[in-house]
Amino acid sequence: MKKENAIIAAAAIGVLAFVGGRMTNKPAPEAAAPAAAPADVKPAAPAATKVTLPSAGPDDAKVTIIEISDFQCPFCSRAADTISQIKKDYPKDVRVVFVNQPLSFHQQARPAAIAALAAHRQGKFWEMHDKLFANAKELTDANFKKWAAEIGLDTAKFEKDLADPAIGAAVDRDQKVANALGVRGTPGFFINGVNLAGAQPIDAFKKVIDEQIQKANDELGKGTKAADLNFALTKANNPQLGGQIVSLVFEGAEPPANAAGPAADGKRQKPPEDTNTVWKVALHGDEPTKGGAEALVTIVEYTDFQCPFCSKARNSLDEVEKAYGDKVRIVFKNLPLDFHKQAFLAAEAALCGKDQGKFWEMEKQLFANQQALMPEQLPGHAKEVGMDVAKFEACLKDHKYKAHVEKDMAAAGKV
Repeated sequence: MKKENAIIAAAAIGVLAFVGGRMTNKPAPEAAAPAAAPADVKPAAPAATKVTLPSAGPDDAKVTIIEISDFQCPFCSRAADTISQIKKDYPKDVRVVFVNQPLSFHQQARPAAIAALAAHRQGKFWEMHDKLFANAKELTDANFKKWAAEIGLDTAKFEKDLADPAIGAAVDRDQKVANALGVRGTPGFFINGVNLAGAQPIDAFKKVIDEQIQKANDELGKGTKAADLNFALTKANNPQLGGQIVSLVFEGAEPPANAAGPAADGKRQKPPEDTNTVWKVALHGDEPTKGGAEALVTIVEYTDFQCPFCSKARNSLDEVEKAYGDKVRIVFKNLPLDFHKQAFLAAEAALCGKDQGKFWEMEKQLFANQQALMPEQLPGHAKEVGMDVAKFEACLKDHKYKAHVEKDMAAAGKV
């Protein structure tokens, strides 16, 4: 029987959040204590609580962006300028709804999310949101209280709310919602149901927003009420998840039991293993490769030379290579993110090393010198690994591998 070759797509990249909308404060109502039932009456099962998530912008906006984010995520923090720009450009047409997804390895992300929702109770979610993202490396309890005073909260109430289990449960519910919608990393976005994830430039957001405004105008022309646009377009744009988005985010339905979230002891549960999805990762045949085609497992790595997380992932792949030898093949693909200004040319530079049999040496050199990737610094790296610098500079000047990098990026977009 012929052995099948398992192909794993490894996206070793960080991601950037892009969100927008006109900011308005809409505090979440505090739940009233239930009245006691008579002793001889069996209490009915509680109805699902309708959740009021933090939002910015008009309720009947033509476009609703659901932002799923983490206050300790450095890439999410960088979104502040984009948020501001979209808010300026679409003051009446865009609404943003915020869903927390505190990642387990960000130890202060969940406390920060609780602080944001505690501020939400006093109508100051977005003010606290801004403080948290602007100070993402200083997310401490003392600072939460300090910022609460700075944005004008009743600090005694804020401190009481920080300890309220109901707010912690709301954060946990947010995470289950995010997981149920398939967003297990940050940031993730749904724009009228259209999924937009990862390091997307503002133009990518505007393209979807503009398309959705046109669709909304068409719906209004057919007689659809403005208040019904979000539900109608979300379900139409995303037949697979649209109903869940509406149910979980806007109607407050209970997330499915298998949506990973914190355990009863507050520790994170491991997400359920997905054993069903198989991604076909197309190879165009001239990618740099370690290992033979007959290896039992192929790892396709999408990476970015300016991304610090990619550098860490590279060390992990070195360990994989040592542990598994010829059982594993590693295929290198480029995915330079647009906000890493030196990443694309660095990708070309590494491939120019391929011409001289020095790709992996150059790849290691570039990752080891991520703060020195300016165009004028690249020939020095080529010299360091023993390349013919004149040939390297000619390759780079001609952008011989520009199309190769673009082909890698296009392939990444498909998976």
